[in-house]
Amino acid sequence: MQILKPIPMATIWGGTRLIPYAKGYKGENIGQLYTVKCNKDCSNQIVGGSYAGKTFYKYYQDARQRFDMSFEEYPLLIALVDAKEDLSVQVHPNDSCAAKLEQQPFGKTESWYFLEAPDRGTIVNGCLCYGRDELVERACSNDFEHIIDYLEVKKGDYVFVEAGTLHALGGGSMVYEVQENSDLTYRFYDYGRKDSQGNSRPLHIEKALEAVDVSLKSAVLSGEAGHQEKKYWSGYLKGRSCRNVSDRLEMVTVIGGESPVSGVMVHKGMTIVLEPGERVEFSGEIEAIVARSLVK
Repeated sequence: MQILKPIPMATIWGGTRLIPYAKGYKGENIGQLYTVKCNKDCSNQIVGGSYAGKTFYKYYQDARQRFDMSFEEYPLLIALVDAKEDLSVQVHPNDSCAAKLEQQPFGKTESWYFLEAPDRGTIVNGCLCYGRDELVERACSNDFEHIIDYLEVKKGDYVFVEAGTLHALGGGSMVYEVQENSDLTYRFYDYGRKDSQGNSRPLHIEKALEAVDVSLKSAVLSGEAGHQEKKYWSGYLKGRSCRNVSDRLEMVTVIGGESPVSGVMVHKGMTIVLEPGERVEFSGEIEAIVARSLVK
């Protein structure tokens, strides 16, 4: 069992709701609190367990030999996201598009468990356009109003965003986000916003148009069920213990409550890594979401 310290990231659209869970953080906002991040140059610190003081990346390099994992970095990226403002409308490439445009082995799918609903009750979800030609024509004319479709969501909902789907969280949303460990994001529209230096954030229109599948839209499912996607599984947990009955590493991310675990006070935004057969006991009832990769 390893306990991970979350990594806070400020963004221009971030809020303040996650600051209490980033101990020692001095910034004014947090857009993303990475609860599981495994990259060579940026990875969670382990604060409890046999690898305490080392990084999750280091742990994974050792563990992947035991579990026959082919990926150099753990395949999932998990975060809590606080969207004070609307996020940019974007799209992630699928595997074939990522290979074509970026020479990368895989693109990015992602999922959202809504801990808080967006203020307007909707998120960006797919295109209104009937085909690629119409999409290109409207994008070239900056007619985004007739491109973007929406989906109604509420607290407790689960939404899977398949690679190639135009999407964006609405302002007010707070979500648990699990996705493939890839940085491939193409920003399609950003509402004309400026950064702290007064500059517009770069758009990636050409690549976004290449990656978008106008036929794709997401659907709403219950967040309290388990959900198996093509490359990962995630499920809601409420209780006093959790045991990993799979043959993969499981990421138990606390989303409500707190409890001492192995001498560490585990609270919202922290993740416990369980190896197959391992069990974690809590002093009281906690809420968590459990995720594991289905690929090796």
